[in-house]
Amino acid sequence: MSEYKLDDTDVAIIKILQKDARTSKADIAKDVNMSVNAVGYRLKRLEESGYIARFAAILNPEKFNKNTNAILNLKLDHSAVDMTEVINELKKTPQLTQVISISGEYDICAIGWFSDYAELNGFIKDVLYKRFPVKSSSVILALE
Repeated sequence: MSEYKLDDTDVAIIKILQKDARTSKADIAKDVNMSVNAVGYRLKRLEESGYIARFAAILNPEKFNKNTNAILNLKLDHSAVDMTEVINELKKTPQLTQVISISGEYDICAIGWFSDYAELNGFIKDVLYKRFPVKSSSVILALE
C-alpha cells in the first residue's frame, strides 16, 4: 500500500477521536459531513496506514486514590547501563504512566501517579535507586 496522505477530513476525524475515542461513526459522520460508511472507510485506512496506532482508555487516577502526579527526571550511571533496557523495565513499573529518553542534563523523563508524597518518596528510594542505575534525579510535582 502506498503512503497515505492525510487530508483535512482525516485531521478532523482524528481530532474528534482524540477528544473521545468512543465517538460513534454516526456522530463523526455528522461532524465531518460524510456518510457513516465513508467515515468507516477512513477510520480503517487511518489504522492500516499507522496514523491511529491504538485506542486506549484514559483512567482517572483519583478513582484509584492516586492524587500526586510527579515528573521524574533521571540521570543514569552510563558505565552500568543499557538505556533501552532501563527504559523497558521502567515502563513495566505500575506507578509510571510514561517513560521517555530525553536529551540534556537528564537521560530519562518518567511521569507517574502516587497516592501521596510518602509513596512517591518510597518509590524513589526503594525502586528507582535500588533497582536501576540512577545517579541523580529531579522531581517536579504537577499542581493541576
